[in-house]
Amino acid sequence: HLITISKFGECKHDNEFGCAIWDHDFDTITNMQSFKENIKISIEEAVATYEKRLSNIIVEVSLSQAESVIKKRRVKNRINILIRGKLVKTNEEFNWEENFFIGPLSYY
Repeated sequence: HLITISKFGECKHDNEFGCAIWDHDFDTITNMQSFKENIKISIEEAVATYEKRLSNIIVEVSLSQAESVIKKRRVKNRINILIRGKLVKTNEEFNWEENFFIGPLSYY
């Protein structure tokens, strides 16, 4: 969880800790497939580097749209992240899922 919510450079002890989601938070996404692949690679590299308790790491990234009706109708992109792997010590399956909203007003 900490890896995905951290922006590169946010951890004063290690500037490489985090992932690329927050580098693109307010970008206009023109190529969804490229965006998803970049995020996937960033998370895979970060988890492999910083989470030594996991092996056989598989990351899946998908995007969906969600409507938010607070004051006005707004559509936001929601990024869904699924990380699967095995715990090194016990060889047990590990699954973790996280969802974030990105961008202030995004359509695709």
